Amino acid sequence: MRNPTWGKGRSAADIRADLQVRKHEENRKRADRLETLRLQSDLRARIQEQELHLTKSRRRQERDGERS
Repeated sequence: MRNPTWGKGRSAADIRADLQVRKHEENRKRADRLETLRLQSDLRARIQEQELHLTKSRRRQERDGERS
């Protein structure tokens, strides 16, 4: 990735600072994506648990209905 302002009087310290800022921003974005994936995974697991509970509950109701 080339920065069009490089080579136009910018100091090495300025360039390093910009690169460090960019690196921190990329790391924060990566961490945000990982957190989003973790939350989605947790939600999917909770939904599956609820669906399983509902399925068991429906079967129990059907079974109890047949006995009556």
